[in-house]
Formats: sequence, C-alpha cells, structure tokens
Amino acid sequence: MGIPVIDYNGPSNEGVSIHQNNIKNGYRCDTATAYLGPISHHRKNLTILTGHRALRLVVNEQTMVCEGVEVEEEEFLLAEEKKRRAGDLKKGWKGYFSERKRRFVPVSKEVVVSCGSISSPHLLLLSGMGPKEELEKVGVKCLVNSPDVGKQLEDHLSLFVRASVKEGSQTVTERAWMEGDRELKERGEGPLASSAADCSYFFVSEAGKKVAEPYPDIQLSMIVAPCDEDFYHGNLRYTSHFNYYTNPSHQINPQTEGVCFVITHLHPRSRGSVTLQSSHPLDHPVISTNFLDNQHDLDVLRCGAEKMVQVCKQPSLRDLDIQLLIPPHLHNDDQIDWDGYSRHYAKSLYHPTSTLQMGKVLTPDLRVKGVRGVRVADGSVMPGITSGNTNAPIIMIGEKVVDFLA
Repeated sequence: MGIPVIDYNGPSNEGVSIHQNNIKNGYRCDTATAYLGPISHHRKNLTILTGHRALRLVVNEQTMVCEGVEVEEEEFLLAEEKKRRAGDLKKGWKGYFSERKRRFVPVSKEVVVSCGSISSPHLLLLSGMGPKEELEKVGVKCLVNSPDVGKQLEDHLSLFVRASVKEGSQTVTERAWMEGDRELKERGEGPLASSAADCSYFFVSEAGKKVAEPYPDIQLSMIVAPCDEDFYHGNLRYTSHFNYYTNPSHQINPQTEGVCFVITHLHPRSRGSVTLQSSHPLDHPVISTNFLDNQHDLDVLRCGAEKMVQVCKQPSLRDLDIQLLIPPHLHNDDQIDWDGYSRHYAKSLYHPTSTLQMGKVLTPDLRVKGVRGVRVADGSVMPGITSGNTNAPIIMIGEKVVDFLA
C-alpha cells in the first residue's frame, strides 16, 4: 500500500508511527502519580481534600471577583440525595444542606477549575456563568451571560471491529493473558505492559480529501486481543457490544485467537453540548453528544473501515487469514453496511473537549470572561479537538496555566 513509516511529531502526520505512552515500570503513569505522588506528603502549601465535591464558585456580585469555592462532603451529599429522591426532603438543595458539612474554601489569588470537559462547564453553569435563558429556566441566577458555556462539545468517535485469525498465529489467547499478567507483576514487562495498540496509521480519508481536510481525520489501530467477549466487557466496559450472535451455535469460541481493529474519526463535524438538568449539584448534567448528526462523519468512518479492509488483504497479513466478525444483519456476501455498523456500534473514545473554548468563554490566558479570579485548565479549553489522543495536550495545558500563575 506504500504507507510511510513516520514520526508523528514531525512535519508530516500521515503514515504509520509507534505510539508514545505514559508507562513506567510496565504500568500507566497518570498525572496524579507523576505530579502529586512525589510531593503530596511534604509540601506545606498543598492540601488535598478527598471525598468532597465542589458545589459552586462563590462570586461577589458587586465586584465580580471569585472569593472562593463552596464544597460538601460527598458521603453526606449522597446520603442526603437518597432522602431527596425518596421524597423525605421537600426543600430545595440550599435548604437542607448541613452548614456543618458544607465548607467554604476562600481564595487569596485565583481559582483554577480543572474538572474536565463535562464537569467544568457543569460547575460554571451551577455558579451562574452560562446562557442566561438556560440558567434561569432551571432556577439559577445568571451572573455572567456567556452563551457558549457547555457548547461545541467534541469527541473522538470509534468503531471497534473484531476479527479472528488462523489458529497458531501467536496473537493472544486467554492463557497468554494469564501468563502476561504474571510477567507484568514480576518484572514489569510483557504484553500487558504495552498499551495493547502499539502503533497507528494516521491518514486523510477520501471523504476528508473532498473537503480539503488539512489534517489526518482517521486513526487506524489494531489491538492484539482474544475473541472472548468478556475481554471487551472487562477492559473496555462495552457491555454486550459484540454480542451479535444470539444463536449459541454461532457463538465465537472465547479461545479463538484474534485481533480488534479500532477506526477513530479524529475531526467530527457533529457538535454536542453540556447543559443543566436542574440547579441541584448532584443532578448529572444533560450531555448531548449528537454523534453522527452530520453525514460527513458517517462518510469518514465508512472510508476508514474500507481502508481497514484493504490493510487486511495485504500480502504481509494474508497468512493470518483475518476474518472480520460482522453482525449477520449488516453483512451480505462481500458487502458490509458500514453506515449501519457505525449507527449501531460506534463508541466514544472518551476524549471530550471544547466545552469552554478559549476565545469564546475564556481569554487567551484561560481566564473566564466576565468574572475575575477564575481560570480553567483541562480539555474543555481547546478551540477544537486534536488529531492525536488528548492526554498529552491536556497535560501541556496544565503546565501552561502554571506558567500563567507563576
């Protein structure tokens, strides 16, 4: 196919590249481990308050300066919430929260909101910062009329496509996973010390070329994985995602060696939103992803799936005898209804961004417009989603905010 091997940090992003991962001694090294772990026990100017939830930012309505954050012990919150839902508590949430359990955390300089692309807009909305009409509709007083709070939600949407391979192909079986688990625990090495998908092919789809897409809009990865459906339930939390075959005689043997292709649309046109369900902080926000609302998104995923089929037919993979496991109702001879597959089985890759966009809701130095003393540092600040996974850019955003505060 003539696909070049590239460094995706270089000038060209189209091609195959080995992944860079946050892995230390065989385990994922998250930001808490890397940043907080080494300093959390001896830094006198750091207090980590666990088991609490931020209820709202407290803003002085005369000066429009954020004076602090109101928080509540989560265990008490959940107990009170059970009573509220049972009808034992009739008052609004401000009426029954215990003054003893509720805490006001004052701020001397600035509050940095870093709750993620769902909870950060949720907190701002609860604090009266957002579209005035939407806030007043649920009984929240509007302090800052900011129409774009919670809007423009973007995410990476993926198709997971299972495939069986010829027995003895040395992919991964259940027994191999058990051996890999022992190797990981003893030496921090082996197949389980990898990210499972060790490289990806980034490219501009044919649908993307028609609209002059400037960046890769498809990421094609392959996970070496057994055909055991429980593997996907346990690791990806995709309950019944691959339960295509209701007839027991058609079920795939869990010991069958296999792979799983992951086709990810990197720059979807569909946009979602995060809005308030109510003024109560324990009522989850309404998340409308609007996945596949735009026909272009279906076209791109179809192109990605067709490219995957081409890859499977390459001479270097022919000996594996790759057989795609497609639901019977979406498969007719050699024709696969990829649009139908996308509508039924497309899943979020959990990379939400852009709900508090820099330039609209935030200033270039990530301050919330209309109020003083509040910044945001997470994926919600992105003007648009990145082609690559969002973990590294979000860490960079946090680092940049540290520079702003210094």
